[in-house]
Amino acid sequence: MMPGKELTYSNIVKRLLDMVPEFEAANHDEIIEAADFPNWVFGLLTSFVVDEYRKGSTGSGTSFDKALRFLEEAMGAKDIEVQNLVWVSFLENLHIAGKDFEAIKARLGPRLRATLKKIV
Repeated sequence: MMPGKELTYSNIVKRLLDMVPEFEAANHDEIIEAADFPNWVFGLLTSFVVDEYRKGSTGSGTSFDKALRFLEEAMGAKDIEVQNLVWVSFLENLHIAGKDFEAIKARLGPRLRATLKKIV
């Protein structure tokens, strides 16, 4: 990662929208309302990831793949608030996947899976 490009709590929403523009397109109005509330944005992201999985759009380079790669990177951030955001607002809400939970869990990177083990 380039200097000045570290994920921080203050830049995480912008970085997410840059990495996964399809997420912004699908949730534009809600994101505008929630821009100052990263927890709300990451709750929306959870629903987006589940929806993308259910559409079958999960290959390399898809919005599902980009979102999971972004979340994995965020779990490795030096900013503990970023890690907590992913933990509380994404991983703790992933249960909304219902019958698809295990399949989505299998697609998570190692940091996300390790953190999820602490929850379930």
